[in-house]
Amino acid sequence: MQKEIYNTFNELGQTAYEAAMKMGEVNLRAGEKLLEQQFALTGALLETGSKNLELMSQARTPQEMLNGQAKLIQDCGQQWLNSCRGTVEIVTEARNAAGELVEENVKAANEKVKQAASKAA
Repeated sequence: MQKEIYNTFNELGQTAYEAAMKMGEVNLRAGEKLLEQQFALTGALLETGSKNLELMSQARTPQEMLNGQAKLIQDCGQQWLNSCRGTVEIVTEARNAAGELVEENVKAANEKVKQAASKAA
């Protein structure tokens, strides 16, 4: 009887370990995606800065420079907005995956505890 209870709790521990590993994978994937997004945004900002320097050297009138900078700001703002939307999608995806994982494992843990309790009784 004690061996059965021990085995049940051992299975519960193994299940918890596997769940922790899966949660780590979810977090790792989210972190990788966020890092990729950050690199892309940084590249876009550096490109905008480069274009601004080019514009400053090529503009013939202040109005031409202001118009060019307004376009650069608009493009940069759009890139920033797209990055924010992408970040929300990544975080939402990670949250959903983590929620599903927790839900599955709570159900499995409840079943294991019920099994252990019925064996003990």
